Amino acid sequence: MLFNQHGSSVGYRVGLMCVTVGAVMMIYRSHITTYMRPTTLATGGIAVNEEMGMMGIQLSQTQSTDGRNTKSGSVEAANIANYQDAEANGVQYRNLNINMTAPSRQLWPNDTQCDRLTVRPGQGITKTWLLSFPRSGNTWTRYLIEAATGVSTTSVYHDKLLVRLGFQGEREDIDTGTTLLQKTHDTRWIRNPTDPVILLVRDPSRAIISFWSWTQLNGRPDQYNTSIPAERYKTPGFHLFVWARTLEWSRMISKAVEKYENLTTLYYEDLVRNPLKEVRRLLHFLRVKPDEERLECVARHLEGPFKGAKKILDPYSVFEKKILKSAVVSSSQSLERSGYTPLPVMFYGV
Repeated sequence: MLFNQHGSSVGYRVGLMCVTVGAVMMIYRSHITTYMRPTTLATGGIAVNEEMGMMGIQLSQTQSTDGRNTKSGSVEAANIANYQDAEANGVQYRNLNINMTAPSRQLWPNDTQCDRLTVRPGQGITKTWLLSFPRSGNTWTRYLIEAATGVSTTSVYHDKLLVRLGFQGEREDIDTGTTLLQKTHDTRWIRNPTDPVILLVRDPSRAIISFWSWTQLNGRPDQYNTSIPAERYKTPGFHLFVWARTLEWSRMISKAVEKYENLTTLYYEDLVRNPLKEVRRLLHFLRVKPDEERLECVARHLEGPFKGAKKILDPYSVFEKKILKSAVVSSSQSLERSGYTPLPVMFYGV
């Protein structure tokens, strides 16, 4: 009798585990939110500009001027090491052809020192991808780049809410050559391995909290910069969400560093800590000469109207924290093996 009871208990636990894993995989495959559903199909990669195909040399580990491990002779090294002295290192800035007849967006109408600076679409601009897990700071990054360059950015999702919030470039197709960055959360959109890619990474424990909040606020006007009550994280749905999204976060990083030849990393936490330094580094990667007047105005308006609300809470179980930490360790190792900067230490304090 004791054996039968024990066998029944084991069977129940195994069955429960199978149901849980099955539910996780269903969530992962279904991409239930509109964030993961582009409005159009990707249409092949474009030929990379000759000047973009820089330095295809054998890789070796080296130390850059700010102490980061980089790929010697690669775009990553060119982007990080000595980026403030780009011209002295032989990097040619490109001319951004801005369509001055197109409608413009005034960035800071109430600032008399910056009110004349606007954002417009460009013409004939080669593609650069902004790849990130959802809710990793991509909207804020786009704001900073638009403000620093005056050129619109877009995404594969054509989010109408972002258009209403001021991102006029969100209407533009990714292949029209009118936008400086093209945002995606899915590596399948980036079919040409030589396309320039900015891999934006945020601490997964914070990104997943923000993403869950975003899905719960779907369709609300404040969806991008507010958060849900803490009680809404205490649900079975959230904990299944954690499993599935942690896997997505880790896979995106490993695929990106293995697949793309012209990639630079941007860690959201570094962007928060020193935004102007990181913006200058991105401008170097984009081969856009810094406009000091614009950067002074960016410094006056760093947050912009789109930066999300801070979510200070810890809804994770002990086991979920171990899963998140394991994902951070494996992703950091994947980055280092490919010659990129390891993930920030703060990512390990899940």
